[in-house]
Amino acid sequence: MNGQGAMCRVLVRAGACFAHENKEGISIFNYQVATKQLLHRLLDALPAEAPWAESDLCQECGTKFTLTMRKHHCRHCGRMLCKQCSNQDVPILKFGMNKPQRVCEICFNVLQVGAS
Repeated sequence: MNGQGAMCRVLVRAGACFAHENKEGISIFNYQVATKQLLHRLLDALPAEAPWAESDLCQECGTKFTLTMRKHHCRHCGRMLCKQCSNQDVPILKFGMNKPQRVCEICFNVLQVGAS
């Protein structure tokens, strides 16, 4: 993200959707960087549930959704995922969600450990 972390944080606080991809299919989740530290910090800074993404494919593994391969959303980052890629459940206390919610593995780790 070439030193644009502050701008990214402002966009996140303003309600930007993490899951949107550019024309080449790149999002912050698959952008090639040395570490995922910026992603983890941005996820940790989310002030409210992210807007839900729409896609015909799982935004983690690329599996095509069908009648038997159902769509799920990570309740933290908003990405559209298959069952296997959103198989973690954790309360999202900062959103007032005290019961376990379906989340992706990245968000599960951020919510359990923090951005570190």
